[in-house]
Amino acid sequence: LAFSSSGQSLCAFGKGERRQTSLAVWDVSQLASMRGVLLRAHAESDRTLQTLRFAAREEDRLLSVSPTKLLVWRVKNDTLRPCAVALQATLQPSETLTGIESVRFNTQPTVYALVSTSLGRVLHVSLDTLAVTKVTASPACLPIRVFHLL
Repeated sequence: LAFSSSGQSLCAFGKGERRQTSLAVWDVSQLASMRGVLLRAHAESDRTLQTLRFAAREEDRLLSVSPTKLLVWRVKNDTLRPCAVALQATLQPSETLTGIESVRFNTQPTVYALVSTSLGRVLHVSLDTLAVTKVTASPACLPIRVFHLL
């Protein structure tokens, strides 16, 4: 489950009756007035999703990751339409996608998807061009020490 930044939309995914991934977006803005929840859009996909998020400050664009795919979904005419971002040239052999967050930096109008990978890298994907604009490698892992407070 994920809410949009305005709190007016809610998205979710799960396995449908035919074992396909089912995605839904609801308008929950009328929930407080007890008028109910309105289904805005629905789609089914053959892909296995790991994460689903709204794009930063947007009600009609969602982002999802599967182990090897980043999809940008548009809510249009009661339907969710996916567009795959080409990541094959960026991912290393056996590297998989593990998470996603969306951000709009204060000085830029472009919304970015920040996609984490199994090798500790972060792919910066422009949602305007649907292209990887930067790859950030995490620093060498430092030993983690656990402190117990008494």
